Amino acid sequence: MHHDADADLKQYTTIHKSKGLEATAVLVICETKNKLAKWLEGDGEARFNDKNDECRLGFVAFSRAREVLCIACLEELPEDSEIMEKIRTYMAILN
Repeated sequence: MHHDADADLKQYTTIHKSKGLEATAVLVICETKNKLAKWLEGDGEARFNDKNDECRLGFVAFSRAREVLCIACLEELPEDSEIMEKIRTYMAILN
């Protein structure tokens, strides 16, 4: 039986280094809920006024996935939070 080692290859990279790459499945881990909220920002004016480019980082990270996108946050996100509502909105758009 032939085993293809490349089929088992997993790549770990930073968001900055992932620009232009794609993967079947992507796991994005955010350190804080405030940073995640910026990554999920849908308001065009708020994104434009983001001097640290945090909003664009979210787009780069989330748009790498071809089939599966998993988003994790190291801080707890209450079910009734604004961030969870943004996540549900994005999920509805993608489905």
